[in-house]
Amino acid sequence: MKTDNFVILALLFLALMGAAIGFAWEATRDTTRAAALYLDQCASCHGRALEGQSGWRQAMFDSRSAAPPLNGTGHASLHSDDMLLRTMMRKAWPGVGHTGPQVGAKYPDEEFQELLAWIKTHWPKRELSYQQNLTEWAEERTGPR
Repeated sequence: MKTDNFVILALLFLALMGAAIGFAWEATRDTTRAAALYLDQCASCHGRALEGQSGWRQAMFDSRSAAPPLNGTGHASLHSDDMLLRTMMRKAWPGVGHTGPQVGAKYPDEEFQELLAWIKTHWPKRELSYQQNLTEWAEERTGPR
């Protein structure tokens, strides 16, 4: 009887460890993929350290602005996840939103979600908390938007 309990506990322990290792591997893989996507598609404008372009607060003559920082010092944390994902996936209308490359069709939605999650790991705690609350509020809203 004691041997049966030991075997069951050992198998349970191994299964839990395997699951934990699998989750850790998946998180690392996703982070790597998101970082590579950022470097490939975003860093040329938003900066390798997510610092943005100088003068991003001033409008330019073509009604657009320079790329804002994505490191938590810009305005990204003032938008819900839904708004940020929609902005990342499309090219902007004149004077509105994202003017970066049209990449929405090149990548599945899951990669954009991973990219946004990776970007948010660079935000200060206060901005991240504010943005998470805003996202929850926006998801609970009903009616036309």
